[in-house]
Formats: sequence, C-alpha cells, structure tokens
Amino acid sequence: SPATATWSSTWAVSGVIVVESVEYRCGQQEQSSQHDKLKVIKKSCDGKKTCDIDIQIFGTPDPGTCKYLDTTFACFPAVHSTACEGSTANLRCDEGEVSVVYWADYGRRDTTTCSQSRPTHEIQNSQCPNPTTKVADSCNGKSSCTIEASNSVFGDPCPGTYKYLDVVYDCELHTVACEGSQANLHCDDGHVIAVHWANYGRRDTSTCSYQRPECEVQNAQCANPTSKVADSCNGKSSCTIEASNTEFGDPCPGTYKYLEVAYDCPFHSITCEHSYANLHCDEGHVIVILSAEYGCNDSTTCSYKRPPAQPKNTQCSISTSKVAESCSIKVSNSVFGDPCPGTYKYLDVVYDCEYVMEEEHQSHQ
Repeated sequence: SPATATWSSTWAVSGVIVVESVEYRCGQQEQSSQHDKLKVIKKSCDGKKTCDIDIQIFGTPDPGTCKYLDTTFACFPAVHSTACEGSTANLRCDEGEVSVVYWADYGRRDTTTCSQSRPTHEIQNSQCPNPTTKVADSCNGKSSCTIEASNSVFGDPCPGTYKYLDVVYDCELHTVACEGSQANLHCDDGHVIAVHWANYGRRDTSTCSYQRPECEVQNAQCANPTSKVADSCNGKSSCTIEASNTEFGDPCPGTYKYLEVAYDCPFHSITCEHSYANLHCDEGHVIVILSAEYGCNDSTTCSYKRPPAQPKNTQCSISTSKVAESCSIKVSNSVFGDPCPGTYKYLDVVYDCEYVMEEEHQSHQ
C-alpha cells in the first residue's frame, strides 16, 4: 500500500483536522499500542488544514503482508490563530459571543511558519509538537483574550528552536446566570442547542458582583468545567437550568458563583420512516452533519395516525454516517437497517451549514 496518508479539511473556511481514532494493522495482527499511535498522529495533524503521515514510521511488516492505517477524523470549522515566539495571540469574538478553544500547541511543526529572517538552525526542527491546555484554561468563555507565546508561559519543549503558538478556536453564543438564578438557553424553530462549554464557579471579580461583599467575589481562580448542562440541554430547542450548588456542587465555598454556558444552534431535522430527508443550506454553504440517529426515542414523534402498538419501543436508535453521504436520503430500513422490528421509526439529524471558500478534494491513502 502507499507509504503516505494524506487528509484535508480545506473545504471549509479555516477548517482544521481533529483526529479521533487510529487503527494500524499488519495482516490480521495488531501492531503495538493503538493509543500510542493516536498520540503520534494527533500531535502531527490536529489543528492543521492538511496533514501527511508516513505510515512506515510505525514499522515495516513482513514481506507479503498487507498493512493499512484506518483513521477517523473530524473537520472543525474554526478560527486558526498563530503567534510567533515573543509575540501575543489575540482571540476575539463579536459581542454576545465567547471563545471556545478546540486545540492549542506551542512548539514547531513545520519549517515555514514564523521563519522570516530566522537562521536555518532555529527552524529546521519541525518535530516539536507540544499540545497545551493553558490557552483553553485562560480563554474559554471570554469574548477577548490575549496570551503570550513564550517559554515562560508554556515551557520550552525544544531549546534552540524558534517556536510559535497555534490556536484553533470558535466563537459561540454565551449566557451567564448568577448563583441562585436560572440559565435560559434558547434556539429558534428548526434549530437545537449544542453546548460546547460550561463552567460553574468564578473566573473574574466583576461578573455577578453587584452588591456582593468583596470577600465573596475576590476568588477568581475557581474554574469548574461541567458536562451537566450539555447532558440536560443538548438536542432541545430551549432549556432552563438552575445555577446552584445543589445542581453542580460547590467548587469554592464562600465564593459567590455563576454559571457560564457557550453554545450554538445548529439545524434540526426529523423525517418519518418511508419519507425522504432533505437537508438544505444556502448557496455557497455546505452541510456538516453533527449527529444522525435512526430509530425511536419517544412515543410522540412521527406517531400521527399510527396504530397505538406500533411506536412501542422508545429505546431504539442507532447512530449512522449514511446521511453525510447525501443531502436527500430515503428514511427506510433498507438504507439504515432495522434496529427495532415492528416499531415505526424516524431519522433525527442535527447539522450545520458552513461557508465554502474554495473547493478542494480530499486525498485518500
């Protein structure tokens, strides 16, 4: 098989690769730890628009055996920011939006970025990936954020090499609820909530500080990311959740806290069995499938004029990638399989529309 695998995400504006899983085999025998290989490929490819991997870095199998690299990756539409060592990265979002950092790396992964007027010996080491969570810790949930690209902030992963900070982030809707009140998330008809990040605690001294004693707001180091908002609200058109210690626990006793949520509102489509699902985006945009399930999860959806016994199994659904192959698709067992015979099913799709800047094809192994 070819020795190099190439992936591309350049079909969407500032789209970047995020590798999700890797499997490498020689014949029928699995070769060493797949987790180690995932780490290697994520370090090389995450955050890039295109990525080449020489699969022979994982070893050469015996002559005559078949080797292959099976990689699953997502293409995230996002803002890609690069700051050369000694300068600052500036993350900016519009009013009412906040940044959600997908990925950040301080090091060097090629010989061209931040190379102007630098001596060759400072840029020739392109094998210096250094993923970091410090940007997310500092910038998530803020409408603007500045962070220095320096060894003093991130450490020095490769002494003698001139480095740069790569950040991939997006801007999402933002809501804040002070402790004791409620956060109300809402999307327009035909859209559903997709929570990207939530925190219950205190990350500054000004938010929810009105008429509070200083001792209750001075602890600004009380970050407490939580998945409870996503678990409660994802997939709904509106959602209310209480900002309280009862709901989230108390990460910093004595401090007056608040709930921050960053979310967006992708499209939501439900199509009953034997009908056609038609997904649509405006001209110049492409469909990006966020989730798709075929089955039955409640007794009301697609139940009109159906026999009472038919939508009986409400714990029946399977995830599917079939929708990503087409913008119009028949909802039937022949296409998706039958996860629950005798139950009338439906296709539930959440998708977004992303602007296309230029048309490029993806290369395959």
